[in-house]
Amino acid sequence: MVVSGENAGIATLVEGHALAVATTPLTRQTREALLGREVGVAELVVRPRSRLLGEVVFPGVVRSGVTVLGVRRLGRDVGARRVHLAEGDALLVHGAWPAVEALAGDADVLVTDDPALVRRQTVALGAKAWRAIAVFVATVGLLASGAVPPAVAALVGATAMVVTGVVGVPQAYRAVSWQTVVLVGGLIPLSVAISSSGAADLVAGWLIGAVGDSSPRVVLTALFVLTVLLGQVVNNTATVLIVVPVAVAMAEEAGIAVAPVLMLVAVAGAASFLTPIATPANMIVMGSGGYRFSDYWKLGLVTTLAWFVVAIVLVPVIWPT
Repeated sequence: MVVSGENAGIATLVEGHALAVATTPLTRQTREALLGREVGVAELVVRPRSRLLGEVVFPGVVRSGVTVLGVRRLGRDVGARRVHLAEGDALLVHGAWPAVEALAGDADVLVTDDPALVRRQTVALGAKAWRAIAVFVATVGLLASGAVPPAVAALVGATAMVVTGVVGVPQAYRAVSWQTVVLVGGLIPLSVAISSSGAADLVAGWLIGAVGDSSPRVVLTALFVLTVLLGQVVNNTATVLIVVPVAVAMAEEAGIAVAPVLMLVAVAGAASFLTPIATPANMIVMGSGGYRFSDYWKLGLVTTLAWFVVAIVLVPVIWPT
């Protein structure tokens, strides 16, 4: 029997009918019962043509060794009522790790996050963890001291992780985002072409003509707006590589230092808040969070304005124009 309700009411029911509690209630006071070394959670999405289509589920029902905690349809929680599963429905399930991990190979559902990666978060620190912390601290020390360039410090840290046995060579290769490497490698020639072909000077001339003979902060504002607008539809790495030649040309024409201009472009390139396609992180949480396209700009616009104010105020102070 599955029951839900206030803790006091359930306790009265258990005592009055001499019932035994088979499952620990999942509350804020019993978080270890939700995610620990023995049990865990996973979010599933029902695939098209799944054998689960039409099956009746509700919070508390047990299927394939896991308990359904909740069901979302079209981004909304269906509550405690019974529902017939449809494609695209999202289920939050809870159970022993072997049962949860087995769902990753189930052809009827799509697991949104690898259960093996989630399970690692519950494992206590071991010998390799302390080695990893030591390498991390040493790498941060190299970066903070300026003893070596940042790229060298990062390479030393990555190499030390492999040498000390924290990760193996195959793991290191799998951890590299080759898509990003190829993207950056392909965009560097494009950035050089924009600069060498005169396109950067042309765009910079238009922008300088639009802002006129204004203060450096107005020039930085124009660059911020250009970078943010482009960054909502293009990968932020690509955006920075495309805008940098234009920014350098604007700095030369306006007679201001290059350093604050480049730092502002870097800061503005990270302001990917207005659309779900601005950055992969926005797209990843869209389905699981039940967000719509229009939800991003509502909070993203406020965040972008705050980002703009901080950037325009601090960048010229830290890197004088």
